Amino acid sequence: MPGVTNVTSKEQWAEILAGANDDGRTVIVNFTTQRCGASKMISPTFEGFSNKYTDLVFLQVDVDTVE
Repeated sequence: MPGVTNVTSKEQWAEILAGANDDGRTVIVNFTTQRCGASKMISPTFEGFSNKYTDLVFLQVDVDTVE
């Protein structure tokens, strides 16, 4: 499934990593924060990579909001 998955909890994080491990898929993670301008700038490129490299799992974690 192409696209970036926004991780919102530790449980979701663990579930996604376990599934990727079972499938032998590589996980790419973008750790972000609302206060970081660079995080906002990289998001469109990260999204583009997720659509191009559909065999990888792309995750985004906002460190200010994840529970």
